[in-house]
Parts: sequence; C-alpha cells; structure tokens
Amino acid sequence: MQKIVFFTLFIGFFILNGCGGGNSVENTKKKILEGNLSIKIEKVDKQTNEAKIHIVTDINEANYVFDNNKTVQIAEGTVHDGYIILKAGRHYIKVCSDKPGTICSFEQGILVYHNVEADKYKKYPIEVSSGGLTNDGKYLVYGGVDGNIYTYDISTKNSTPLISVNDNSIISGLAYLNKNTYFFSRAYKRSISKINITTGEVNPFANTSFPDGLDIFKNKIYTVTADVSGVLTIFNLNGKKIGTLSTSIPDITGITHSNKFLYILSEDGNIYQVDPSNGKSWKIFTNDNLFTKGNNYQGLEAITILNNYIYVSYMDDVSIYKIDINIKDYE
Repeated sequence: MQKIVFFTLFIGFFILNGCGGGNSVENTKKKILEGNLSIKIEKVDKQTNEAKIHIVTDINEANYVFDNNKTVQIAEGTVHDGYIILKAGRHYIKVCSDKPGTICSFEQGILVYHNVEADKYKKYPIEVSSGGLTNDGKYLVYGGVDGNIYTYDISTKNSTPLISVNDNSIISGLAYLNKNTYFFSRAYKRSISKINITTGEVNPFANTSFPDGLDIFKNKIYTVTADVSGVLTIFNLNGKKIGTLSTSIPDITGITHSNKFLYILSEDGNIYQVDPSNGKSWKIFTNDNLFTKGNNYQGLEAITILNNYIYVSYMDDVSIYKIDINIKDYE
C-alpha cells in the first residue's frame, strides 16, 4: 500500500426546513423569521478539509452568521454578501440581526464531505481476515473467515478468541446485543443466527437472501437483503420480519449505527450516513484507491463505530483500520 494517497473532497448540499415556515411575529423578544439566505460552495481545500462558502441574504439588518447556533466569522465581504469557511461535517447556517437574534433567516443545511490523508489512518493487524465487525462498548469484536469471533484490544493490538460458531465458514455480519449474546450472519448460507458466548449455544434466527452484514439499532436487526439491491431487511429480536428499508447505496457490505443514524459501508469502500426513517443517504467518505474494491474476500467488508470513530475491516491485509472521521461532526 502506498504511504501517500490523495482523496477528493466531495461536497453535498441540502435544504432543511429548520426554523419553520412563513413570516410570523409572536412578540419582540422572540425570533422573527424574515427574509432569505442562500449558501453556495465556492471553493474547497483538500489539504485542510475546508470549504469556502458564499452567503447572500436580503435581510438588511443582518449582522451575525450562525452555524448550529454558534457564531461564524466572515472571511471576506459582509454578512449580506460574503464568504465563510466551513470544516468537513454537517452544518446548519442562518443569519440574524442580533444576538441571540430578533430577525433571522430560514436555516439552511450544508454537508461538507470528509477528505482524509493516508497518514491519518491507523492500521491494526488482526488474527485473520474479518468479514463481520462490531464492538461491546469497550473492545472491537470481529468475526473471522475461520468461523471464530475475536475481541480486539486497540491499546495492545491483541486479538483474543471469544468463541467459535462451530463452523469454519466466514462470518459475514456480526452484531452485539449484550454481554452474553451476539447475532451473526453467513451470506452464502443465507442465514442469521444468535449465539450465547457463555454457553456456546447457537440458535438459527432467520433466513434471508444474502445477509452480507447486519446491525442492531433500537431493538431492530437490519441486514443486507441482497448485496447489490441497496435494500435492508428489518427483523425484530424474535426473528420476525417487520419491514424493509430502501437506500440508494449500491452493493452494501456493512452496517453500523450511532444514536440517530445508520452508517453503511459499500462494496467499493465508500461510507454513507443513512436516515433510518426513510432510507435517505449522504456519502461522508469516498474511497479513492486507498482500499481495493471489495469482491470475494477483498476490500472493505465490515464497519463499526467505537467512541465516535469509524472502524472498517480490510480483508486484503488482514487488518482493521480506524478512519479519521468523528461522526459527531455529522450529527
């Protein structure tokens, strides 16, 4: 693997309803939504993960720019027609006439995608290539191609066998439920199973098309339906199918979550943030040839989030990589 890899900074733009609709006046002490704000990506800096944003407002009294209710300095020009600098992450921009603001524009949302350099990654060698990845809140936990589940201590870089699933086939997906229970999937067997790591008991849970990755989010199990469909199948914890979630993501291999969103890994190594209520997705990381494209035990195959950072399992070099993206920037 080359030591220096350059990434393209991708920019996404979306409009939020934010502060509400229409012009209204409740009293002079409360904010009045009046006037418009437009924001546009003008220039990006791939080295600093910054974007130069052009802002224009028709609020004559506007004096302040806010990003998620925190003031932002004007880099050039004025509040009415000028530029601000935003780091990679999700931002919510509005302009107001005063602190905390008696006249404010409608809030505009903007998403600046991440650009990380190769030296900002951390590589953790593991015992065997991993097809499934999760965590128990303290340690990474991965499922190997040898049918074993391992815990991984980031500080010591040591793998410890946790339990065998009594089968030498690759573990495709892995999800932590509690200190005794994990769910795991095997794509080519089209099966999801539950395992008690204290007793070693393995119970079939459900069958589905091609469960190449799974996760537990708010007491629901999300699993890949078919690797190229972009659709997730949803089960309750008793194994009953309760729905599906359609996304626009091609060839899903891994699923994890935060408090609000699902985070999905695609076969090509890109990472997406997904709204679990409607399947709408935003790409937050683009794999520009740092990792090979996944196919038949290659590339990135699993994802988890621990302490707000994303970890992915990389099949080719038998390692787990920590990606320098703090998901708090996107939520």
